[in-house]
Amino acid sequence: MKKTYLGMSIIALFLVLALVFAGCGTPGPGKQNMQAGTYTASTMGHNGLLTVEVTVSTNAINSIKVTNHVETPGVSDWAINLVPARIIEHQSLAVDTVTGVTITSMVIKSAVEDCLNQAGANIDGFKKPLKKPKVANQNLSADVIIVGGGGAGLAAAISATDAGATVILIEKTGFIGGNSIVAGGIYNAPGTPEQLRLVATPGDDRLIQQALAVEPTSDLHRQLRDKIRTDFDAHRRNSNIIFDSPEWFALQTWLGGDQVANLGLVYHIAQKSLDGLNWVRDMGVTFRAQAFMGSGSLYRRTVRTELPNSIAFINAFTENLSKKKEYTQMLDTTATGLIIQGGKVVGVNAVGIHGNTVTLRANKGVILATGGFAGNIKMRQQYGEGKF
Repeated sequence: MKKTYLGMSIIALFLVLALVFAGCGTPGPGKQNMQAGTYTASTMGHNGLLTVEVTVSTNAINSIKVTNHVETPGVSDWAINLVPARIIEHQSLAVDTVTGVTITSMVIKSAVEDCLNQAGANIDGFKKPLKKPKVANQNLSADVIIVGGGGAGLAAAISATDAGATVILIEKTGFIGGNSIVAGGIYNAPGTPEQLRLVATPGDDRLIQQALAVEPTSDLHRQLRDKIRTDFDAHRRNSNIIFDSPEWFALQTWLGGDQVANLGLVYHIAQKSLDGLNWVRDMGVTFRAQAFMGSGSLYRRTVRTELPNSIAFINAFTENLSKKKEYTQMLDTTATGLIIQGGKVVGVNAVGIHGNTVTLRANKGVILATGGFAGNIKMRQQYGEGKF
């Protein structure tokens, strides 16, 4: 009798454990009686119609494919890849959207719901809220902490890891690329092979002459003007190709900005611009054959990548970093403040997507690559009115 009692107790224990563990799992769609098959639906997305193809069995979603869309290249890819996978994994439409790609994420879910309705699904069963995972607080450290996963943050991460530093990069959205990835894929630099294919026009030369006629306001302004005049005269005697140089790039940029920028910094950027272009070329970024005057540019020194937007730059950066064990990136992680000790920034406080705290300590430094002040209305008004 004792053995039988013990055996029954063990069986009961296993049944209880099975129920407990079953209760901890992801809720399924419940009892379904769908018409097995493949269904399609189209829904208006951010830029136009997005079409999905959904294959179901009688009780489950088996596959989801986005077959056609005109969403923003580079950004929408994250939702197109992640949202269908999440729906299939959890058998639920209540999965998280991709932060920063919310519209495309919601459109995909809406189109999938349409397909499930066509299959005769009990939609309520596919909309039960998912249990949020419990994520522990994190305390991490690296030589360099970078806040922001756009072009600047990724470029900084490459430079730091190339120098032998360990790097943790955090990004508040659910994708890498930031505002950089939706830029026009253009780059301005003097003396590129693409620019050297251009024949000068009277308008090009007139722009230079007009800039040279501006009275210098500083020693550096005078030095740039004098060098441009000497180089331009020598160039025009021997060539009909468009003239350009770091000095002309800097002076034209500074004059075009109403002479309020730091001319020394502008000149430094102009001097390094061609090096930067060659740096991304070495990472595999390719450009169209001829330079032009891009939107917002002042001169025909713009080159454009073969791929749309700035996907080429971001792809090159992420591919480079994917090979480096010194690099760690954390998406959906929002910086909330800097850790300051002894008057020095020594780390970053952040929060993860599930509300867990993330404390990041920097052994050597913190880089803020979170963009400009475009989101700060007060600063926009201040600088827009010229109140420096």
